[in-house]
Amino acid sequence: MSYVQNFKIKLGAFLTSFAGVLTADRQYTFPDKAGTFALLSDVGGSIGTKKVVTDAGYTITDIDGHGTIEVSTGATNRVVVLPTLADNLNRTLKLVKSDAGVGKATFDGEGTEKINWGVSFLTISCLQKGDTITVFGGETEWIVIGGTAANWKPFTESSGVTDYVTNTYFKRIGDMVCYQFSWFDSGGFTDADVIATVPAEFRPTGSNALGSGVAILGGGAEGNFRMAVYTSGNIVVDFLPNTPTGNTLLFGSMFYRVSTDY
Repeated sequence: MSYVQNFKIKLGAFLTSFAGVLTADRQYTFPDKAGTFALLSDVGGSIGTKKVVTDAGYTITDIDGHGTIEVSTGATNRVVVLPTLADNLNRTLKLVKSDAGVGKATFDGEGTEKINWGVSFLTISCLQKGDTITVFGGETEWIVIGGTAANWKPFTESSGVTDYVTNTYFKRIGDMVCYQFSWFDSGGFTDADVIATVPAEFRPTGSNALGSGVAILGGGAEGNFRMAVYTSGNIVVDFLPNTPTGNTLLFGSMFYRVSTDY
């Protein structure tokens, strides 16, 4: 059976029909406005096939026809390079991290081309299973138009935190990070306790970030504490003026800027 098929499309009252050719690699021959024939491939807009990446990165091409890149990272970071922006205006591409491995799936602009998510980055990543990022080919940059990568993510607790209270999450949008936290430890925190860690993409750059909040101590007494997010990713609490004993509840929030790619 031949994979080349002739076809005819009826366009309505103003244009009746024209002939074209569909080839095995899903390319279509259509006439241009001058009546001559031009070759187009089916990569535009949000229409496209899915590419599954499991053992290496991938470079998206102008004519590969893919709209979704599904990446299984395992323990290794996987990079998906976006195609040349000028040749893919109005194209929509979606990145999906499909597994729970510690590796991250990353969209990387070709060369120095940027990805805009409130601010411009060279790269943007999916860190957790189920994270997605959807970008649109704008006139000067790829533009983030959707995805779950900006959703609230839970903290990784230190082994020194024996109990857990909900509403302990962080999220990033562009170059801003917000922490919302609520920890409870029935054994009592000690001075300068490391209570959690966060991935590199959510850490301050160049210097530590400081914040403060309210502590509810054993017996219902209230106190204050200071929380520092270190460039190492450790989140440390320091109580003012005294170290609490017994049941301790911490709650508060922090909001600060980072400058590295996501």
